[in-house]
Amino acid sequence: YRRGYLLHGPPGSGKSSFIQALAGSLDYNICVLNLSERGLTDDKLNHLLANAPERSVMLLEDIDAAFSKRTQTGELGKQGSIRAPSGYRPLTLAFLTHSFNSNVTFSGLLNALDGVASSTSQRILFLTTNHLERLDPALIRPGRVDLKELIDDATPHQAAELFTRFYSDEEDLSPEKFAQLRDELVAHIEEAMQAGSRVSMAALQGHFIRHNAQEAVDGWPELRRIAEMETAARQDGVELDRESRPVREKKTVP
Repeated sequence: YRRGYLLHGPPGSGKSSFIQALAGSLDYNICVLNLSERGLTDDKLNHLLANAPERSVMLLEDIDAAFSKRTQTGELGKQGSIRAPSGYRPLTLAFLTHSFNSNVTFSGLLNALDGVASSTSQRILFLTTNHLERLDPALIRPGRVDLKELIDDATPHQAAELFTRFYSDEEDLSPEKFAQLRDELVAHIEEAMQAGSRVSMAALQGHFIRHNAQEAVDGWPELRRIAEMETAARQDGVELDRESRPVREKKTVP
Protein backbone atom coordinates (compact mmCIF):
# COMPACT_ATOMS: atom_id res chain seq x y z
CA TYR A 1 0.00 0.00 0.00
CA ARG A 2 1.36 3.34 -1.05
CA ARG A 3 0.48 6.79 0.18
CA GLY A 4 1.09 10.34 -0.94
CA TYR A 5 1.96 12.93 1.68
CA LEU A 6 1.34 16.66 1.68
CA LEU A 7 3.13 18.87 4.20
CA HIS A 8 1.69 22.36 4.43
CA GLY A 9 2.42 25.33 6.63
CA PRO A 10 4.15 28.71 6.72
CA PRO A 11 7.65 29.22 5.27
CA GLY A 12 10.52 28.19 7.52
CA SER A 13 8.47 25.78 9.60
CA GLY A 14 10.60 22.74 8.71
CA LYS A 15 8.70 20.90 5.96
CA SER A 16 11.73 20.18 3.78
CA SER A 17 13.94 19.55 6.82
CA PHE A 18 11.48 16.93 8.07
CA ILE A 19 11.58 15.14 4.70
CA GLN A 20 15.38 15.19 4.68
CA ALA A 21 15.48 13.77 8.21
CA LEU A 22 12.97 11.07 7.27
CA ALA A 23 14.97 10.08 4.19
CA GLY A 24 18.12 9.87 6.28
CA SER A 25 16.41 7.70 8.87
CA LEU A 26 15.05 5.32 6.22
CA ASP A 27 18.29 5.41 4.19
CA TYR A 28 16.35 6.69 1.16
CA ASN A 29 17.49 8.95 -1.66
CA ILE A 30 15.72 12.26 -2.29
CA CYS A 31 14.69 13.20 -5.83
CA VAL A 32 13.66 16.86 -6.00
CA LEU A 33 11.53 17.81 -8.99
CA ASN A 34 11.05 21.43 -10.01
CA LEU A 35 7.86 21.74 -12.08
CA SER A 36 8.81 25.22 -13.28
CA GLU A 37 12.05 24.00 -14.86
CA ARG A 38 12.47 25.25 -18.41
CA GLY A 39 11.88 22.54 -20.99
CA LEU A 40 9.94 20.23 -18.68
CA THR A 41 6.96 18.70 -20.48
CA ASP A 42 4.27 16.18 -19.59
CA ASP A 43 6.18 13.33 -21.24
CA LYS A 44 9.45 14.23 -19.55
CA LEU A 45 7.75 14.58 -16.17
CA ASN A 46 6.14 11.17 -16.53
CA HIS A 47 9.49 9.67 -17.57
CA LEU A 48 11.34 11.20 -14.60
CA LEU A 49 8.82 9.99 -12.06
CA ALA A 50 8.52 6.53 -13.60
CA ASN A 51 12.30 6.03 -13.68
CA ALA A 52 13.22 7.45 -10.28
CA PRO A 53 15.55 5.19 -8.28
CA GLU A 54 14.02 2.65 -5.97
CA ARG A 55 14.04 3.44 -2.26
CA SER A 56 13.70 7.13 -2.94
CA VAL A 57 11.59 10.04 -1.76
CA MET A 58 10.16 12.03 -4.66
CA LEU A 59 9.75 15.61 -3.51
CA LEU A 60 7.69 18.24 -5.31
CA GLU A 61 8.28 21.44 -3.39
CA ASP A 62 6.01 24.50 -3.41
CA ILE A 63 3.42 22.77 -5.54
CA ASP A 64 1.14 25.80 -5.23
CA ALA A 65 3.65 27.91 -7.18
CA ALA A 66 3.34 25.61 -10.18
CA PHE A 67 -0.42 25.22 -10.24
CA SER A 68 -2.89 27.49 -8.53
CA LYS A 69 -6.58 26.67 -8.69
CA ARG A 70 -7.50 25.99 -12.29
CA THR A 71 -9.06 28.80 -14.29
CA GLN A 72 -10.78 28.74 -17.64
CA THR A 73 -8.55 29.94 -20.46
CA GLY A 74 -9.83 32.97 -22.34
CA GLU A 75 -8.62 35.60 -24.75
CA LEU A 76 -6.21 38.28 -23.64
CA GLY A 77 -7.66 41.75 -23.49
CA LYS A 78 -5.83 44.91 -24.45
CA GLN A 79 -4.97 45.73 -20.84
CA GLY A 80 -3.36 42.35 -20.11
CA SER A 81 -6.48 40.82 -18.65
CA ILE A 82 -8.68 37.91 -19.63
CA ARG A 83 -12.26 38.47 -20.61
CA ALA A 84 -14.30 36.53 -18.11
CA PRO A 85 -17.87 35.21 -18.45
CA SER A 86 -20.70 37.57 -17.60
CA GLY A 87 -20.99 38.16 -13.87
CA TYR A 88 -17.31 37.57 -13.13
CA ARG A 89 -14.46 40.02 -12.66
CA PRO A 90 -11.75 39.87 -15.37
CA LEU A 91 -8.59 37.99 -14.40
CA THR A 92 -5.30 39.82 -14.56
CA LEU A 93 -2.49 38.39 -16.62
CA ALA A 94 -0.23 38.30 -13.54
CA PHE A 95 -2.64 35.92 -11.81
CA LEU A 96 -2.19 33.36 -14.59
CA THR A 97 1.55 33.76 -15.03
CA HIS A 98 2.32 30.31 -13.62
CA SER A 99 -0.22 28.62 -15.89
CA PHE A 100 1.13 30.35 -19.00
CA ASN A 101 4.82 29.84 -18.23
CA SER A 102 4.59 26.17 -17.30
CA ASN A 103 5.01 23.57 -20.04
CA VAL A 104 3.55 20.92 -17.75
CA THR A 105 -0.22 20.77 -17.88
CA PHE A 106 -2.34 20.12 -14.85
CA SER A 107 -3.72 16.91 -16.33
CA GLY A 108 -0.17 15.83 -17.15
CA LEU A 109 0.85 16.24 -13.54
CA LEU A 110 -2.15 14.25 -12.32
CA ASN A 111 -1.41 11.43 -14.75
CA ALA A 112 2.23 11.35 -13.65
CA LEU A 113 1.24 11.20 -9.98
CA ASP A 114 -1.23 8.40 -10.71
CA GLY A 115 1.58 6.50 -12.40
CA VAL A 116 3.71 6.85 -9.27
CA ALA A 117 0.83 5.56 -7.15
CA SER A 118 0.51 2.42 -9.28
CA SER A 119 4.23 1.69 -9.16
CA THR A 120 5.43 -1.34 -7.20
CA SER A 121 8.87 0.13 -6.41
CA GLN A 122 9.69 1.47 -2.99
CA ARG A 123 9.06 5.16 -3.56
CA ILE A 124 7.45 7.77 -1.32
CA LEU A 125 5.82 10.86 -2.76
CA PHE A 126 5.92 14.14 -0.83
CA LEU A 127 4.37 17.46 -1.82
CA THR A 128 4.96 20.68 0.09
CA THR A 129 3.10 23.96 -0.01
CA ASN A 130 2.86 27.20 1.93
CA HIS A 131 -0.73 27.75 0.79
CA LEU A 132 -3.01 24.73 1.11
CA GLU A 133 -6.05 26.79 0.12
CA ARG A 134 -4.59 27.44 -3.34
CA LEU A 135 -4.40 23.77 -4.33
CA ASP A 136 -6.96 22.25 -6.62
CA PRO A 137 -9.03 19.53 -4.88
CA ALA A 138 -8.25 17.14 -7.74
CA LEU A 139 -4.55 17.33 -6.88
CA ILE A 140 -4.93 16.47 -3.21
CA ARG A 141 -7.79 13.98 -3.31
CA PRO A 142 -7.33 10.57 -1.59
CA GLY A 143 -5.35 8.26 -3.82
CA ARG A 144 -2.95 11.02 -4.78
CA VAL A 145 -2.54 12.64 -1.38
CA ASP A 146 -3.71 10.43 1.46
CA LEU A 147 -2.25 12.32 4.38
CA LYS A 148 -2.14 16.08 4.86
CA GLU A 149 -0.04 17.28 7.77
CA LEU A 150 0.34 20.81 9.07
CA ILE A 151 3.92 21.80 9.93
CA ASP A 152 3.37 25.04 11.78
CA ASP A 153 5.46 27.76 13.37
CA ALA A 154 7.30 27.14 16.62
CA THR A 155 5.30 26.27 19.71
CA PRO A 156 6.65 27.10 23.19
CA HIS A 157 7.56 23.43 23.67
CA GLN A 158 9.47 23.29 20.37
CA ALA A 159 11.29 26.52 21.18
CA ALA A 160 12.31 25.11 24.55
CA GLU A 161 13.60 21.92 22.91
CA LEU A 162 15.57 23.88 20.32
CA PHE A 163 17.01 26.15 23.04
CA THR A 164 18.08 23.04 24.97
CA ARG A 165 19.83 21.54 21.95
CA PHE A 166 21.80 24.73 21.38
CA TYR A 167 22.70 25.81 24.89
CA SER A 168 22.44 22.90 27.36
CA ASP A 169 26.21 22.36 27.26
CA GLU A 170 27.31 25.98 26.89
CA GLU A 171 30.40 26.83 28.90
CA ASP A 172 30.03 29.10 31.95
CA LEU A 173 26.26 28.53 31.98
CA SER A 174 24.99 26.92 35.15
CA PRO A 175 21.96 24.59 35.04
CA GLU A 176 19.97 27.12 37.06
CA LYS A 177 20.80 29.99 34.72
CA PHE A 178 20.05 27.83 31.68
CA ALA A 179 16.61 26.91 33.04
CA GLN A 180 15.89 30.56 33.83
CA LEU A 181 16.77 31.72 30.31
CA ARG A 182 14.80 28.90 28.71
CA ASP A 183 11.72 29.74 30.76
CA GLU A 184 12.06 33.42 29.85
CA LEU A 185 12.14 32.56 26.16
CA VAL A 186 9.10 30.29 26.48
CA ALA A 187 7.22 33.07 28.27
CA HIS A 188 8.09 35.50 25.46
CA ILE A 189 6.83 33.09 22.80
CA GLU A 190 3.61 32.36 24.71
CA GLU A 191 2.97 36.10 25.04
CA ALA A 192 3.59 36.62 21.33
CA MET A 193 1.23 33.77 20.41
CA GLN A 194 -1.53 35.29 22.51
CA ALA A 195 -1.01 38.53 20.59
CA GLY A 196 -1.33 36.67 17.28
CA SER A 197 2.36 36.65 16.38
CA ARG A 198 4.29 33.46 15.62
CA VAL A 199 7.98 32.88 15.00
CA SER A 200 9.22 30.20 12.63
CA MET A 201 11.62 27.44 13.58
CA ALA A 202 14.02 28.69 10.90
CA ALA A 203 14.02 32.17 12.43
CA LEU A 204 14.68 30.73 15.88
CA GLN A 205 17.50 28.56 14.62
CA GLY A 206 19.14 31.44 12.80
CA HIS A 207 18.80 33.59 15.93
CA PHE A 208 20.39 30.92 18.13
CA ILE A 209 23.28 30.36 15.74
CA ARG A 210 24.31 34.01 15.97
CA HIS A 211 24.03 34.42 19.76
CA ASN A 212 24.85 32.74 23.02
CA ALA A 213 22.07 31.87 25.47
CA GLN A 214 21.92 35.24 27.23
CA GLU A 215 22.10 37.21 23.99
CA ALA A 216 19.40 35.03 22.43
CA VAL A 217 16.92 35.90 25.18
CA ASP A 218 17.95 39.56 25.33
CA GLY A 219 17.49 39.82 21.57
CA TRP A 220 13.91 38.57 21.65
CA PRO A 221 12.35 42.00 20.83
CA GLU A 222 14.16 42.09 17.49
CA LEU A 223 13.16 38.51 16.74
CA ARG A 224 9.54 39.28 17.57
CA ARG A 225 9.62 42.35 15.33
CA ILE A 226 10.78 40.17 12.43
CA ALA A 227 8.07 37.62 13.24
CA GLU A 228 5.38 40.31 13.22
CA MET A 229 6.63 41.57 9.84
CA GLU A 230 6.45 38.03 8.44
CA THR A 231 2.94 37.56 9.82
CA ALA A 232 1.79 40.84 8.26
CA ALA A 233 3.35 39.86 4.92
CA ARG A 234 1.53 36.52 4.93
CA GLN A 235 -1.78 38.18 5.67
CA ASP A 236 -1.22 40.70 2.89
CA GLY A 237 -0.41 37.84 0.54
CA VAL A 238 -3.61 36.03 1.43
CA GLU A 239 -5.68 39.15 0.85
CA LEU A 240 -3.95 39.79 -2.48
CA ASP A 241 -4.59 36.21 -3.54
CA ARG A 242 -8.26 36.52 -2.67
CA GLU A 243 -8.58 39.74 -4.64
CA SER A 244 -6.96 38.12 -7.67
CA ARG A 245 -9.44 35.26 -7.86
CA PRO A 246 -12.64 35.50 -9.88
CA VAL A 247 -15.47 36.71 -7.68
CA ARG A 248 -19.11 36.59 -8.67
CA GLU A 249 -20.54 40.09 -8.53
CA LYS A 250 -23.56 40.68 -6.37
CA LYS A 251 -26.67 41.54 -8.34
CA THR A 252 -29.48 43.53 -6.87
CA VAL A 253 -33.05 42.71 -7.72
CA PRO A 254 -35.09 45.82 -8.50
